[in-house]
Amino acid sequence: MSSTPSPVTAATAPFVQTTTPAIERSNRLMSVRQNPGYIELVRIANEMAQEAVVANTTYPGYDTQVMWVLKIRQQVAAEYAQMFFTRVQNEIQAGLDEMRAQITTLPVKSAAEAVDQGDYVRQAVLQKFDEYDSRSPGSY
Repeated sequence: MSSTPSPVTAATAPFVQTTTPAIERSNRLMSVRQNPGYIELVRIANEMAQEAVVANTTYPGYDTQVMWVLKIRQQVAAEYAQMFFTRVQNEIQAGLDEMRAQITTLPVKSAAEAVDQGDYVRQAVLQKFDEYDSRSPGSY
């Protein structure tokens, strides 16, 4: 690691971020999907759908209006859970498709440019870590 300061500043960044809202949304959703909490969201959605099934099948009465309402709630719960996770996947795929389309329009970088860009990113990450280390605990 070199001790010389980086000549790269925000004004002379080695690359310009060229993303679209769909790509940014896709990146955030991929990040959420990789989080261990995403599995818990899937489980909660499935449990809610299962609760609607149980409420429908264990209804003790004979009122047809209530039975219809419970049946509709069961269908809506199952369809909503499926539609939600399908929509998340579709949004991720749309961003990936846009990103693939943009990659073909980007100029080809030499090996030296790629190394410089990697060094810039590494330095930016290290500066971010320094910021986090200087904050008081619990202030994140």
